[in-house]
Amino acid sequence: MLNLEVLSNNELIATIFGIFTLGSCTILGVLGFLGKEIINNWYSRKSASHQSNLNQNLELFKVNIQNEAELFRAELQKEALEHKIKYNKLHNDRAETIKDLYSKIDRMERSMRDLFNLFEIARDNSKRDKMKVAVKNFNDTMDFYSINRIFFSEETCTIIESLRDEINLIYHEFTGYDIHLGLSEIPEVRKEQRQVWKDCWNSMKEKVPQIKRDLEKDFRRQLGVE
Repeated sequence: MLNLEVLSNNELIATIFGIFTLGSCTILGVLGFLGKEIINNWYSRKSASHQSNLNQNLELFKVNIQNEAELFRAELQKEALEHKIKYNKLHNDRAETIKDLYSKIDRMERSMRDLFNLFEIARDNSKRDKMKVAVKNFNDTMDFYSINRIFFSEETCTIIESLRDEINLIYHEFTGYDIHLGLSEIPEVRKEQRQVWKDCWNSMKEKVPQIKRDLEKDFRRQLGVE
């Protein structure tokens, strides 16, 4: 314990100043510590609040992404369904068109074979009547094909048109010699008519069926039954 009585004035002043200085340093130290703690606590709270906001924003972002993904997935499914419906309708329309066209081609072929047939019986219709039926069936078939050509590939169209051209060639060769009007009384002409008639019949029996088989194969491939 200090004895103030034995201290000189200068010593007393120095002692008192030291005490105050020590007290000030202690107070400043305490204040500095408290300030540091306050700042640390504030920063921690600020950081925690910021992290909480980040987490909330992240969760919100995830939810938005999921919602957008669901909407996108639903839109894709909708488009896929619409495409499937359109494709199925197109396939069904094409299948129906193929069925109708093939039916007409078959009818046309039979009427042409009937027209060019070398072997006739008494109850057969006349060549003129057969020709009318054959021409009607031919025109009906080609009109139907022309209207529905869009349903077929270029390869299919090439086969159909080769069938058309072959039958057209046979028909004009046959009618060019007036065979449908009856055979000539002139032996040389009659002989030539018979040969042309025979050639037409052979072409109708051999060339046309081959083209038709190629067409049948192509139709089966398109229908998926090959």
